[in-house]
Amino acid sequence: MKKREPEQKFYSNKNILNSGAQYMLQIGERSNGKSYADKWYCLKVAWDEKDPYTGELCPEYQFAYIRRWEVEIRPKDIEQYFDDMVINKMGAHPIEEITGGEWSQISVYQRRIYFAKVDPESGKVIRGKEIGQAFAITQEVHYKSLAFPLIGRGIFEEFITDAGYLEKEPKRFLSLMSTIFRRDRGKMFLIGNTVTRLCPFIREWELTATLRQKKDTIVIYHKETDQEDIEGNPIVVNIAVEFCENSGKNSKMFFGQSAKMINSGDWDSENQPHLAGYLDEYTRVNDMIMELDGMKYRLQLLKDKEGRPLVYIYPMNEISEKERTTKRIISDEYSLNVNQTTGWVDNRYKYDRIYMTLLSAKKYAFSDNLTGTEFLLSAKNHGLI
Repeated sequence: MKKREPEQKFYSNKNILNSGAQYMLQIGERSNGKSYADKWYCLKVAWDEKDPYTGELCPEYQFAYIRRWEVEIRPKDIEQYFDDMVINKMGAHPIEEITGGEWSQISVYQRRIYFAKVDPESGKVIRGKEIGQAFAITQEVHYKSLAFPLIGRGIFEEFITDAGYLEKEPKRFLSLMSTIFRRDRGKMFLIGNTVTRLCPFIREWELTATLRQKKDTIVIYHKETDQEDIEGNPIVVNIAVEFCENSGKNSKMFFGQSAKMINSGDWDSENQPHLAGYLDEYTRVNDMIMELDGMKYRLQLLKDKEGRPLVYIYPMNEISEKERTTKRIISDEYSLNVNQTTGWVDNRYKYDRIYMTLLSAKKYAFSDNLTGTEFLLSAKNHGLI
């Protein structure tokens, strides 16, 4: 008997919208419907000029489509991004349904986004209502003198990436937000797949629980600003992070380690070396703590039964009282900690030299694949190996 496939679960952004947050970070597996739900919501608001869930009127009915690079907001790429709103795999035509059949597709001209349709007689594309605009973070300084009074929400795709971030990206992103929304409140969806936890937005916005967050949960962070409202109360910016539930539908075109992230939503990792035996079979010579890109690792210098050295590395979420006695902490951030020798790699320290030599020679082992993947990526970015 043929095994029944798991039922497809379609993601809904209703819960994260109900959080009332200005920034809504949606993290999870690929193709679970995050982008589709946000596009549908933005298009629905743009047409009806009211919230489809609450019925609240939306005078700022347009949306911003945000990408990192200017090359990512070419008209054909934006139009292709909305192709699943023209017709999806279920055979539905969302844009036609939203507009009551008046419009059937998306057209982009000079980075302005319109509802559109094809004239059956001439074959030409006819543009209708303007519903949004596209922005590149790399061009944020060029938008500063412009006004966007009709934009009230937006989508930033792939805020988590393994293809590299811009210098000071979170700061530049917030600068762009201040230009688009000025003094008003907006709703921004930030969509990311679980390709890597080494994301500057998670680190710089101090979204600490995100690294250990369980699936199908929403965590809300409240960030006080140095501004006050008309009643003299501090203005608070709310950030909601949702680790989205799995869709229940596996891809049929992926296999191996990468399929774990694509199909299950687990953080992406590559196979890494592990200890050949149990930890207590090795002799511990030295240990230190290393902090890289907001992640803490414990490094232990071990020797096997034949006296061959290697570095064993495992993650540290918190430093216990016992671990506070560690004499050496290597950090990529400046620290005023006076109880320990703290700083960057220093060849004057004997064990610094030994650790770096072993790492460069790939004589290391990790507690798990995710720790190894993230540690090696950070170490390479900082020139340690």
